[in-house]
Amino acid sequence: MADIGGKLICRRNDNWIKLDFVDDIISNILSRVPVRSLGIWKTVSKHWHTFICSPDFIGLQLSWSRENPIYIIYPYVDEIMTLYLLKANGDLEQIILPGFEDVPFPTMTCSYNGLICCINYACPSPKVTDVDIRICNPATRDVLLLPKGSPSKVEPTIGVAFGSRVNEYKVFRFFEKRIKKEDGKEDNELIETEVSWGFSYEDWESDSESNEEPPDCEIYSSITGSWRGIGSVEYRPMGYHYVCVNGIVYWFIGTKYYSTIPVSILSVDMEENFRTIDLPAEATEHSFLVDLQGCLLLIIVGDEHDHSLDIWVLQDRNESTWVNRCSSNIPIEANESVNSVSARKNELLFTTSFHYFIFNLDDKTWREVIFYAAGFDTDFSVAFSFTESLLPCNGILGS
Repeated sequence: MADIGGKLICRRNDNWIKLDFVDDIISNILSRVPVRSLGIWKTVSKHWHTFICSPDFIGLQLSWSRENPIYIIYPYVDEIMTLYLLKANGDLEQIILPGFEDVPFPTMTCSYNGLICCINYACPSPKVTDVDIRICNPATRDVLLLPKGSPSKVEPTIGVAFGSRVNEYKVFRFFEKRIKKEDGKEDNELIETEVSWGFSYEDWESDSESNEEPPDCEIYSSITGSWRGIGSVEYRPMGYHYVCVNGIVYWFIGTKYYSTIPVSILSVDMEENFRTIDLPAEATEHSFLVDLQGCLLLIIVGDEHDHSLDIWVLQDRNESTWVNRCSSNIPIEANESVNSVSARKNELLFTTSFHYFIFNLDDKTWREVIFYAAGFDTDFSVAFSFTESLLPCNGILGS
């Protein structure tokens, strides 16, 4: 009898080993399936739904996707949030995010682990002092509207940091709080702002004795689902152009009198430690920050009469040490300007007023990307590196 029981136990263990082996094979196969197709698999059975939504599978799918990044392109439009995925073979896939039907002036600000951040003016007014913030997953069509932050006298500036845990992110929001007057009412005098891609700055007063106050900062955490104020900070970032590299957010900062030309960088990590980094003297107002495989790049483009290109790599964040990696000339026309720069593996994608160019960092060559998709407008668009993922926008795995 003991021998029979032992054989049954061994057979059961063998069966479990076989089942685990089969699950591993299925996991590896499904992790390479497009996210949209995985949505169909989830409807097959409760078991498949639970399996695909499990944290282990979400992490496995993300790991594979990181090794095969693509580009996500956002054309400038006013009434609809239409995105395009640029595949490695040059194909374009159109994505229309839900919940943006009545959203005015949406703008995409970052892309990381398959999640993107979109902001928009709360209303189409020249004196707007707030923005709505949405975290979106274009692959799953999931959209999360964050709760409102504190009232601000000027248009807030934001940046999103993504932590080492795939489900954790923090949104840093810089604003100027409204101060109550002697009669107890809030000071509702609004300060107009000028906005351009990459930079947004206040109409600074030229009087050196101006009582300009440092901005306040509050942080939204995907873990708590709420905002938390941390008081005033010393520097105000320049607009919505920022990048997250290894859990650290980087913005340009200027001076009070030269607010369109960056002179240094403001950085903050997931532990909320702020630091400034000096820039090379060659930096111009046509400068961009880019994440290249975990390294921070500074892309410096010449003015409209000089389309030179210099690429710098941050070698030491603590000592503000930069190394010039390479230089080139962008093959664009005299009346063109660069709208955005993004990176994928060993290449940089430059979107200009009318064209798309890819610069190969290994052999220093250029090639133009030409699209034949119907209805796609290449004028004045921006692009980001993108990895498809199943990550939920609220940061709750298994939801």
